[in-house]
Amino acid sequence: IVGRLQPLHRAHTKLINIMIQDCETAIVCLGSAQKKREKHDPWTVEERMQMLKNVYADRIKIVPLNDIGAASPDQWVSYIFDKLDKLGMKEPTDYYSGSDFDASWYKEHFWSDAISSELFTRRSVGGGLVDDPRLHKYLTADGAKRMLYILNRDTSSVPSATEIRMSLELRNDMWRDWTSAVNHDIIIENYPEEFKVPIN
Repeated sequence: IVGRLQPLHRAHTKLINIMIQDCETAIVCLGSAQKKREKHDPWTVEERMQMLKNVYADRIKIVPLNDIGAASPDQWVSYIFDKLDKLGMKEPTDYYSGSDFDASWYKEHFWSDAISSELFTRRSVGGGLVDDPRLHKYLTADGAKRMLYILNRDTSSVPSATEIRMSLELRNDMWRDWTSAVNHDIIIENYPEEFKVPIN
């Protein structure tokens, strides 16, 4: 999973829980790691890492990612794969996404149901059977198929992180219903006062 998690909320934890059940190693990459105390990114990467640790302890690996101004999905995915490789982590075999928009950045590298199964049909060339060459971009170096899973947040009742930040801004407690209780203190204590509506 790659996300800003500003803040970590129930839709994120649902996705992470599925990933933990499905995968040998669950990696959560925190985007916009260099940003902090901005309206769109109020919590630091350290605070967001702590939110994850409060819920998952050592059941996940956390990797901070800086915004690199990627001009293309290929550039962004290469940056992620290089970062994981430098940290000694295996090349990912699965990517979990909360939306079609987010998934669009990874569709060229992870197999999804939207891709024609004809790529996995071997064809005869020169008397032997060979794989379609277009297939190789969906395989790891070990030959495992990289899979893309989309659990679309548009069908979820959980508010978006933007709506949760708006709740904090408006000084109402709706955000508490959609975030883990173990994170309530870190969320409220580190949300900048200047982002909240003034008290009359």
